[in-house]
Order: sequence, then C-alpha cells, then structure tokens
Amino acid sequence: RRVLFRSTIFTEELVSPEIANKIAEEAHVKTEVLYTLEGLNEDLIDKEDYISLMKKNFEKIGKSNSWLV
Repeated sequence: RRVLFRSTIFTEELVSPEIANKIAEEAHVKTEVLYTLEGLNEDLIDKEDYISLMKKNFEKIGKSNSWLV
C-alpha cells in the first residue's frame, strides 16, 4: 500500500502568482488561486456571494491537500 500526499501552494487572485509559481515549480507541486472578498468583480458579483466563494475555496483546499491511498 502506498500513501501519497499532494501539495499545493495557494495564492490570492489579486496577488501576482510569479513567486508562488516559481516555488511550486521547484517543489514539483501545483498552485491554486483562492477567492478573496476584495477580488469580487462584476462577473462574480452577479453569480456568487461571499459564502459561496468561501465554500469553493474550502473545496479547493480539501481536494488539493488530500491523502491518497
């Protein structure tokens, strides 16, 4: 039985991902962007609210850092 751990570096949508991408490349992991309240734009305001975006963040974090058996 082999257990693997997937790792992810998380960034915010309003922050340049350049440094996170470089670290992820060196560490052989992926990056994911998380929503922030400050990042709500016109497209998201019509479709999402703060709670729904935080639920999406929670799902991203759970999927990205889960144990595989």
